Amino acid sequence: MEGADGQARVRALRRQGGDVGAGISPALGRIDADHVVGVHVNAATIGFMPFPPLDDDEMAQLTEVERQRVARIGNYMAEMSGYNVIQSTRPQTLAYGLADSPVGQLAWIVEKFKEWTHGAEVPEDAVDRGRMLTNVMIYWPTNTAGSSANLYYEGAHSGSWGPGEPSPVPTGVAAFAEDVAIRRYAEQGNNIVHWTDFRPWRARRGDGGPRPVGRRRPRVFACSGEHHHARDASAQPGADGTPVAAAPRPPVNPRRDRAPRGHAGAGARCALHRSVDPVGGVRARRSG
Repeated sequence: MEGADGQARVRALRRQGGDVGAGISPALGRIDADHVVGVHVNAATIGFMPFPPLDDDEMAQLTEVERQRVARIGNYMAEMSGYNVIQSTRPQTLAYGLADSPVGQLAWIVEKFKEWTHGAEVPEDAVDRGRMLTNVMIYWPTNTAGSSANLYYEGAHSGSWGPGEPSPVPTGVAAFAEDVAIRRYAEQGNNIVHWTDFRPWRARRGDGGPRPVGRRRPRVFACSGEHHHARDASAQPGADGTPVAAAPRPPVNPRRDRAPRGHAGAGARCALHRSVDPVGGVRARRSG
């Protein structure tokens, strides 16, 4: 941003992005590395993963976790990417059906809640029914099924599909159980300085079943981003070349900031940082 005198007012930006945002946030760093001093992503795909099939020699170099992620990518492309393909090729044809039928619009959205909440027998085991209906209603009264589908078409036909030039911006990644990001591939186009592989989350009685990561494990998710940005901000120069001070960390509350079960070092505070090297070795250490 610029002030009335035309001088830059923003010295440093730190970006977090998930899913589509995991492509947008690194892109902002490539466009304006002078101001974007840190990027943190989750649910990262394009630019953070390979495209199967991989040859036998390449597969032999992967860890077991990485091979599982390659298999997950293959399964997605073969069995779960139909919504992407039709929106990327025939968005208007799809839009007529969704705009004409509230049941069709409901099924289109709720099916993804079922597939993407991993482990729930029915979607409402994972996500409150009212929340799902609110999500569907964003599209139905506004009649925006067509315009939202067209986003896929525009992206697929933009001529700039993919991560582009390598990014110099320090980048952190939070990889949860169902994610497909693999560090050795992410490093080809990103300056990876912080990578956290989280163990699979297991539901406890009364938790209401699996939920999207931001709701399911908000403290663990927030801690990964906080640690990355706090760790790297002080080392990055601002637009005027002087170091940008990291934002002060709030006081640690041992009860509030305890890591939930399923995370490495259950009972550890937010400052616990798991560093995962490119070949899958895990080191746990306290930071700060």
